[in-house]
Amino acid sequence: MKLDLRNFIVGLIATVMGIIAFGILVRMAWQIWDFVVQKLAEMGYPPGMEYLFGVALLVIAVYLGIVELKKPRLKK
Repeated sequence: MKLDLRNFIVGLIATVMGIIAFGILVRMAWQIWDFVVQKLAEMGYPPGMEYLFGVALLVIAVYLGIVELKKPRLKK
């Protein structure tokens, strides 16, 4: 397998762009989460409620990742 300099540079640039894009998405997610927590506090939910919602989101993500996406598929 031959790796020339041009392909290496293109791959490196694509990787850096992906890391930057992922960082932007993570920052947006944190801002949305902060907004949700602020609205919950304004609605009168007790402090720490965001942890319960975070755990619920984690359980849903694990369920979707393990159970739903890993279902055995029957070949046709």
